[in-house]
Amino acid sequence: MMRSLHRLVPAQRTEHTTNGDPGRAAEEGMAFLIVVVVISLVMAVLAATLFRVALDNVSTSSRMVQQNQALQAAEAGIDLAYRKIQSATSLAAMPCTTGTHAIAGTLGGAPARSTFTVTLTYYSTLTPLTSLSCTGASPTNSSLKGATAVRLTSLGRDVAQTAKVQSEANISTPDKTGVFHESVFVNGSLSLQGGGSFVGGNNNVYLNGTLTCRGSSSVDGSVVVFGNVKTSGGCSIAGEVEATKTITLSGSAVVGGTLTSTCAPATCSVGISVSGTKVSVSGSMYAKSAIHIGSSSWKTRYLAPHTVTVGGTQVQVQYTINSNMTSLATPTRETFPPLNWSATGWKTDGYTVETASTCAALKAMLSTIGSATSSVAIYTACAVTIPTISLAHSLAIFSTASISIKQSDTISSKTGHHTLFLVVPTTSDKTCGSNVTVTIGGQILTTVTTFVYAPCHVKIAGTGTIKSGKIYSGQQLTVDGSINMGSATFTPPGAGAVRASPVIGLIYERELS
Repeated sequence: MMRSLHRLVPAQRTEHTTNGDPGRAAEEGMAFLIVVVVISLVMAVLAATLFRVALDNVSTSSRMVQQNQALQAAEAGIDLAYRKIQSATSLAAMPCTTGTHAIAGTLGGAPARSTFTVTLTYYSTLTPLTSLSCTGASPTNSSLKGATAVRLTSLGRDVAQTAKVQSEANISTPDKTGVFHESVFVNGSLSLQGGGSFVGGNNNVYLNGTLTCRGSSSVDGSVVVFGNVKTSGGCSIAGEVEATKTITLSGSAVVGGTLTSTCAPATCSVGISVSGTKVSVSGSMYAKSAIHIGSSSWKTRYLAPHTVTVGGTQVQVQYTINSNMTSLATPTRETFPPLNWSATGWKTDGYTVETASTCAALKAMLSTIGSATSSVAIYTACAVTIPTISLAHSLAIFSTASISIKQSDTISSKTGHHTLFLVVPTTSDKTCGSNVTVTIGGQILTTVTTFVYAPCHVKIAGTGTIKSGKIYSGQQLTVDGSINMGSATFTPPGAGAVRASPVIGLIYERELS
């Protein structure tokens, strides 16, 4: 037993000597060192890459911040220009591109202050494009007299980034703007049906209610609505649409300007809603609450860059969808202006004043109005039905009951251009019964500028046409027929004080670059 144990001990020593071979230990140490070096190199490369990515992210983020600040500066220039135009009390105070009324400014910010400069061009007509001079220290009355539109181009800068925004608006200048400055003012709802067509002229269509536009109806101007906007069929609105509630576009509706809904999320879950694939919008969308686009293909097509002609040059513009913009300001709500009978005012304006105390006397007056030797203003408590008349002079009719033109009758002018006032005064029946209306079913020809006013309802039906004029309805305006509504700049006697500031009707606002 002792001998066997003695032989095992040397064997264990021999195995221990083999495992501690110096050459093999050196090889293992070298391999370990190589692994450490490789890992260190990989870590160094990764660190360098991550550092480069971090630098790129910082640079990209910085450029994005600068670009956004440049865009905000450009838009601030547009807003300031419109405020200066609307606050001008004379043509000489209107802002210009150069001189003391030039528009430029600086906004605070980091890492640098943003700046903007605005170029302004005024136009007497848009078709054809006829510009007016406005480049001196300040414009004179003669240089901007007759201005009906303005185009603003604002360039914003922030460090190395720039942004260009352009906007165009119809404008009524102070020398021709009165209390009745809108083409259409409805202190309630407006319903455009069938083939009805409105041409808004140089001013807004203004509603204190819902706008419903269907069929092939059109508004050739901008629309401000204190309520909902609902479009369907081939409804067409040439300018901007601004609403205090939800704007809904469907069918093949067309909007030529920007969409803005200032309805807060607490009131409207959706500010703007677009359904279908045939809707056309030529401006960006802004809403305090959500914007719902029913078709992803329409949204993709809408957000793609568009080529438009600006000042005779084709440029690419980018439209955007801007939801949940809590800073959007609600437009100023206007009060429906009163209009009552003023015999003295009409006499001062050169009218022969007549009071029809009986309905028989009224009928006799209307039968001879075509041969009148001067303009005539008639006041009556009777319901008025105007027959076919060829006017030799202007005519004003005030009725506390109702006024109508039958579909078979026509109002025209013998020579020259005359004005027709059809007024149900404010002091009429406040309950707005069915008889307190103005209803036009016949034709009023191009040579007769027409002013329609009623504290209750106005109805345009049949094939009636108003080529130039204004409509003021205190409760509801319904159009079901063929009508072209133009712009006119007159103010009836007794209408109150003349507004001192211009009125802006925004057509579009686009980011050009």
